[in-house]
Amino acid sequence: PTPTPTPTPTPTPTPTPTVEPLMLDPDFEKGTQGPWVFSGSARVETSVVRSGVRSVRLPTRSVSRVKQEIVLRPNRQFLLTCFANNNRELIMSVLVNGEEIARSESAPGDSGPAWTERTLWFTTFRPGVYEISLFTEFLGFVIVDNCSLEEQVFIPTDTPEPTPSPTGSPTPEISPNQLRRQLVLPHRRSLR
Repeated sequence: PTPTPTPTPTPTPTPTPTVEPLMLDPDFEKGTQGPWVFSGSARVETSVVRSGVRSVRLPTRSVSRVKQEIVLRPNRQFLLTCFANNNRELIMSVLVNGEEIARSESAPGDSGPAWTERTLWFTTFRPGVYEISLFTEFLGFVIVDNCSLEEQVFIPTDTPEPTPSPTGSPTPEISPNQLRRQLVLPHRRSLR
């Protein structure tokens, strides 16, 4: 009789874990209906966008600002990135409990109708709600699009101490001659 082949089980694919974004609506596509809070003269822009159909225009007639509150874990390093167009007088700021913990300065001399990536690194030292704020302070305006917030590195709060190995009573140093006497002499005595 011919043996019947055993079917090989088909492996089930491992689902790809989904990572929730830290920043909601980073491309401003939801405009004023999204998680960003608009203040001053900040407004939705539709004629100049890097991607999608909306961006944010921050004029400087008054302090123009958009901000979003994000819950972040402590002892982490983050990278905030946004693309700015025109005068690029964008200031990015991170606050926790009203205290500014990181700020990028504007680049007022950097003008032109091109998109420039702006970045800001910051570290969280406690858990809580962090405010990401994008604003202008100088003459002109800036258009912002395609922001992102990424956790970069875990920063340990305490450096672990090395665990000592268990030790008994100290072993005395024995010379080779002493060791030989302890091993050989008792055997000679027992032979007599």
